[in-house]
Amino acid sequence: MEKVSNMTTYTVICILILSVHIINEAHAGASREQMEKISEGFRKTCIGKTGADLAIVQEIRNGNFIVDPLAKCYTKCIMGLMKTLTKQGQIDAEMMIKQINIMVSPDIAGHMIAGVRKCHVEVSADEPCELAWLFTKCVHDENPELFFFP
Repeated sequence: MEKVSNMTTYTVICILILSVHIINEAHAGASREQMEKISEGFRKTCIGKTGADLAIVQEIRNGNFIVDPLAKCYTKCIMGLMKTLTKQGQIDAEMMIKQINIMVSPDIAGHMIAGVRKCHVEVSADEPCELAWLFTKCVHDENPELFFFP
């Protein structure tokens, strides 16, 4: 099991490094397209793990947060893969900020980071799926035009 966890961590790191390279080399429109391609793997993994409905996942991606227990756990799964939710079920805002600084242009990163910091302070929940879902919704609501979620 430890080997699988290490392989997942290695895969996520490789994807993030590839994402940085792609974003640095691509035009703004292509960056979004490349991020969509990278997100497919995350989506497939977390839909498989949680049983979340693809249509509801798509609604989240569009900023429509339908209350659904499986969708909430989908957000937890994605954040876990991205290492922005700890194994103890806490938001790792600093990791999220590091990823934003790596993957997003500086003119946009500041707005996204402000939303992450605000939501990290304002959002709380005892249950990790609920916390991830509420946090994701809060980040969306802070900057809907910049929102991107696998």
